[in-house]
Amino acid sequence: MKKPVFILLAVLVACQAKKTDTETQSVAATAAAPSFFIALDPASQMISDYLVHPTLDLSRYTLGGVFPVSDFMPDNKNEGLLMWYCFDTSRKQIFMAIEPLHHYDTASLPKAPLQAILKKPEQTFLYTNPSPAPADVKDFILNQKLTGASANLGQAVAARYVKSFDSLMQKTQDAAGKSYQKYPLNYFIWWNDYKTFVSWAGTDGYIRYYYGFDEGHTPNRIRIVLIAADKNGNTITGAQAQSEDGGGEGLQNGWPPPPFH
Repeated sequence: MKKPVFILLAVLVACQAKKTDTETQSVAATAAAPSFFIALDPASQMISDYLVHPTLDLSRYTLGGVFPVSDFMPDNKNEGLLMWYCFDTSRKQIFMAIEPLHHYDTASLPKAPLQAILKKPEQTFLYTNPSPAPADVKDFILNQKLTGASANLGQAVAARYVKSFDSLMQKTQDAAGKSYQKYPLNYFIWWNDYKTFVSWAGTDGYIRYYYGFDEGHTPNRIRIVLIAADKNGNTITGAQAQSEDGGGEGLQNGWPPPPFH
């Protein structure tokens, strides 16, 4: 006679578990809601803040670089793109080395490159407009036509460059004695925003990255702004850069920290 009671309890537990799973998925979907997109005006402001920062003074090394879009394409084995801040002390150049990452764990961030071979840009660039005002930065982005291939970078060499960047950041601190960049990395998860953005460049376009600065975006205040370009290096804007939420022509808000708080 007790058997039906046990069956009923089992059904109730299963239903509650299913409800919990659904609630968890709902929370995850809500957490993923914030956009990675950024419009050109706030992106230009962010880059301008990097250029004119009174104590950071890193723009003399480089403002950014360019990769073929193929290096940014998602695959079926990984969850996102990991970008490492590198400093080549001999060439006095800051650049980003990239690798796909299987899973990004906020509780255990990688301290050094993971893949045997990473990619680095063959072309980096300085800011060349006379004025660092946001309107002039925007003009620089819109009229830039830089293209370029990427090159392989071995893990051990990449690790040395990352360590050099980290050392540079330890010497470059704010008034409170804190580093502007706690972690020498930036991560973009391959969510829909990312996939939409990369698609703008087609199969033969380019992705340019720019360094920006956001005082409120701790612990990594140096930000990466991504801009798509076509095969001729033309910045993709307007009707060619349409996102579902109308968020803008660029991509930002990489981790750390997460884009939601």
